[in-house]
Amino acid sequence: NKDESIATAILKETGLLKYMDVVCGGDTVSFQKPDPRHLHAVVARADYGKLHKIMIGDNKNDFEAAQGYEMSFAFANWGYGSLVDESEAVILRKFIDILDFVDLPS
Repeated sequence: NKDESIATAILKETGLLKYMDVVCGGDTVSFQKPDPRHLHAVVARADYGKLHKIMIGDNKNDFEAAQGYEMSFAFANWGYGSLVDESEAVILRKFIDILDFVDLPS
């Protein structure tokens, strides 16, 4: 639920922005996570339709939004949050692990 400008800055600094088609923050759409309509708005904005989608997050709200939208989820272990039950998510230990999870070249 960070503002879009903050999320974009983080993605740029980590070298991941080039892999994103759309970045939406808590200030971009009307609904904030864990409301799955937040993810629906992101998908609609990107015009992804039936493409496979993945939610990478670092807290329970991210996980619940992905579950509500029936989207794959990976937990960013380096983030500030935690999950009640990590057994329900792929665990990413460091940023570079995202590339393996989404099958992008490193």
